[in-house]
Amino acid sequence: NAAILVRYLRLRLYLLFSFLFATVWLMLFIINAMSEQPILERQTKWAIDGLMRLNYLLVLVAVAFLWRPAPNAKEFAYVMELPALGEDENELEMTANIPSALDDDDDDEYEEEVDFAEK
Repeated sequence: NAAILVRYLRLRLYLLFSFLFATVWLMLFIINAMSEQPILERQTKWAIDGLMRLNYLLVLVAVAFLWRPAPNAKEFAYVMELPALGEDENELEMTANIPSALDDDDDDEYEEEVDFAEK
């Protein structure tokens, strides 16, 4: 499906840009830490720390934008739809009887097995 391919190609592009951004951040961090004369002073060191948070925020916004609600979102759902059973909408019978563990008849069989074992 072409729409799904485009969506995943855009996701790959966003993640590649994020990786490039993280690589540049890492190089800047290493150069700043190893050099005798740091590029950034201590007062502006918060900028290096904030870059990774900015990277995370940009990836989060990009993914939220890619997977935003859309009218054709049903195409991306990997769920089988139930077929219509008849012409009448009320043909399905809805019951309120929900089985519970207390309705289980296994207790009777267990008691019979215990009685048989005791004899």
